[in-house]
Parts: sequence; C-alpha cells; structure tokens
Amino acid sequence: MLKKKKFNQNKKEKIIVYLKKNLFLKKSKAEKNFNFLKSQDLDSLDIITMISKVEKKYLIKFTSRDYKTKNFGDINILAKIILNKI
Repeated sequence: MLKKKKFNQNKKEKIIVYLKKNLFLKKSKAEKNFNFLKSQDLDSLDIITMISKVEKKYLIKFTSRDYKTKNFGDINILAKIILNKI
C-alpha cells in the first residue's frame, strides 16, 4: 500500500508540474495551492484551452460534477481529480 501511495504522490506531482506549465504561470504564482479560477491572470478562453489540453493529454473527460467540486480551480485539487480519473 505504501508503494502505491508513493507512486500516486509522484504521479500527482508530475500532473501539478504539467498544469503549472500549461497555465503559463510565473514561478511566483505557481504555488501548489494557486487557484486559477479565482486569479485574474487567465481569461475564460485560457481556462477552456487548458482543460481541453488536460483532457487530451490524460485521455479523460471532466464531468459537470468535477466542475462543481469545491476548489476545482486549485491546482492541487485539480491534480487529485485527474489522478482519480487515470
């Protein structure tokens, strides 16, 4: 069980790195708990583009339930959602 937990943590960190890269965030803003929905750095088209890229890369589909998840815009929460779908 410990091996799986460590594997998932490493995978989650890789997802977070991918998300940060594709959100075009400056290092100062690319903190683990950065909320891209609440920030004013991204417009709606940026967010749609990012979500589309994530769905294509990880071969997943976000549902309306995912979007309603508390703190969906938090990079850490989004990484957990992605990890649970792959």
